[in-house]
Amino acid sequence: MKTLPLRSTRSVNERTVELLNETAARHGRISDVLEAVVAVTAEPGHLLNADRLHATLAKMPRPERDAWWGVETYSMLWDVTALHRLLRWAEQYPTPPHLRPASHTAQPRLGQRAPLAAQAVGSAEKEAVRLAATTLVWTLTSSNRFLRDRATKGLVQLLLGHGDVLVSLLDRFLREDVQKVDDPYLFERLVWVAYGVMSRRGEGEEQGALLGRIARRLIDHLYGDINSPAHASRNALLCDAATRLVTTAHGAGCLTDEEATAVRHPHSCAEIGSAPAEEELDVLFPLKEQPESSWGSVRSSLSSLGDFARYEIQPAVHHFSLLPLSSGYPGRPSWQRTNDPVVVDPAGIPAFAESLPQAVRAALSTPAAVAHLLTGWEGRQVLDQDQYSLLQGCQVPPTEDERLADTRVDAEWASRWVLGRVAELGWSPELFSEFDTFRRRLPSSRQSHKGERIGKKYQWMALHELVERLANHHHPHRTDEHDPIGYPGAARLSLLDIDPSLPPARHPFSVTDNDSSSPDEADNATFATADPSHPLAPPVPALPENDGAADWISSPDNLPDLEELGIRTDSEGRQWVVLHEQATDDHDGRGWNASRGQAEQWHHVYSWIVPDQQFASLLRWLEGRSLTNRLMPEGLNRHSLLLADFPTVPSPWTDPEPDAWHVETFQYEEYEEAEPAQDSSLALDSDDDPEDDLEALNPDPAPVDLSERRQLHPLV
Repeated sequence: MKTLPLRSTRSVNERTVELLNETAARHGRISDVLEAVVAVTAEPGHLLNADRLHATLAKMPRPERDAWWGVETYSMLWDVTALHRLLRWAEQYPTPPHLRPASHTAQPRLGQRAPLAAQAVGSAEKEAVRLAATTLVWTLTSSNRFLRDRATKGLVQLLLGHGDVLVSLLDRFLREDVQKVDDPYLFERLVWVAYGVMSRRGEGEEQGALLGRIARRLIDHLYGDINSPAHASRNALLCDAATRLVTTAHGAGCLTDEEATAVRHPHSCAEIGSAPAEEELDVLFPLKEQPESSWGSVRSSLSSLGDFARYEIQPAVHHFSLLPLSSGYPGRPSWQRTNDPVVVDPAGIPAFAESLPQAVRAALSTPAAVAHLLTGWEGRQVLDQDQYSLLQGCQVPPTEDERLADTRVDAEWASRWVLGRVAELGWSPELFSEFDTFRRRLPSSRQSHKGERIGKKYQWMALHELVERLANHHHPHRTDEHDPIGYPGAARLSLLDIDPSLPPARHPFSVTDNDSSSPDEADNATFATADPSHPLAPPVPALPENDGAADWISSPDNLPDLEELGIRTDSEGRQWVVLHEQATDDHDGRGWNASRGQAEQWHHVYSWIVPDQQFASLLRWLEGRSLTNRLMPEGLNRHSLLLADFPTVPSPWTDPEPDAWHVETFQYEEYEEAEPAQDSSLALDSDDDPEDDLEALNPDPAPVDLSERRQLHPLV
């Protein structure tokens, strides 16, 4: 087996395949056989290349495939294996010359012996790229996030100069063999690979033609047959990636308006369906002492105390209300009804009066008294729970549509829905419990970014499917007029889990999964943390020893210079304005020591970018106001943006009209009566008139060209 990669392709025949299968089955050397096969998957004309691997994997049902391929390849990333070599080759594949930035040569990657020169691509190399990419696409099914993430970026790097190969992969996995592949985890990441490739290829006539080809294929493959396993309604991240590509193609003039409407919500989608009842869980998903027959790992993760239920499911589904899209949104939403007077329903008063003590019954059961109890705080203080419930029954309830629009999707119901869908997708204790239990017992199992158990993969697939069904059948839950009217996309729900527009990061040759001495994942970031001595890094303060901390705190001379914090000069003498920064320093260095009780200094830098015409009026408004304690209005969460989104976000999934800005109103209760509500922050909004908003800051504004906001200086 070790000599298989060294043999001539002509010497390998069906008899070789029989011997390999016999070795794996009879002698239990499955890993060795797979290692030998993966080593030749990128060889054109080889009987055991990626085309055969593809056919073998495609024949297997998804659960059985995950139990074999997913388990066998899980740890290959952490050793010098054939798959690891293939992945590193893809990560270091030369960027086409016309896509390289005009800058100094990048620092060599760890383990790279010499820079790889870009050469003319021949048919043999193109075929090798296709085969290598086919193998790597199959690793996108892995529950090992490190392997899956590296394969995603490696594929982007590999396919930058091979648009035709990318198109053939989309056709093969999303159309030709889609029923056999049947894995939303793979479909989702393959489309993100396409997005990463197109976002890094830049602009031009050739780029536009390829972008149009890919966008039309995605519309056909993902928004056509609703019964396709790769239909966009099966996965929110799949739909989001396709929406970005189609919208970008439409903005570039590669698609018509009619073609681009296919990705808009709502689109064809299965009904949400029901969730298993709480009392049925122990029967359907039993908890047993024997790990091989227990649902313990999945159920604990999806319980009310489980991290996945609390930190993933609840934030995602709380973006949706119970109001179906088949019903129009209430004419007077909740924020417009906040100060409406209480309307008492006399029919509910007798039951409430009966619950009160005889001494106060007459006084508290009049319509006026009931209205006062419903409006003020006294009702909650003087009534017990049952009495207060009866009191609420004395109020005329909102209409059914208003009630549904005001109510969020229940997170516990959603967790049970996810649990039921995990079972339907094929996870079972018999196939996966042993492996998942082993993964949970490793020291790395409590880290935030880790290789996950296979059950977590099925939980992600179920959650992303639930989000997409909710997006196509329910109105968003809104608390004010600036909340999105329609589904805002996966980024706004904080569901994005990778940025494929970032180039591959540097990685060591091997890292042991449970080695506590292995480097932190931040050490392998695309853009590594800057050295404190870098000219654009935050200035390092002079901090005292512990015994001098008290004098240091009391001395005003130790405060940092604001100009030094806000303006940096690079090695070429150019000045940069810091728009956003968070930095902490202690006596031992920039976060290198976890000890406490020592001198520490931290600073945050936030910023607004406004037109010159608004600058003077904004300064006048800011006079005498404190922006501490996060009172400075903030923009979108920067974690929801991708590198390809800068300097501007191509936007139907964030804001329908990115050129329309508004000045938002902030009210604080302690000043509400003494001072009218002030307009305070600049933010995107599609519903407001930008001219009205500018007048809020400047009673006599000069004409403003809103397109100026796209002409930003370089950001660091």
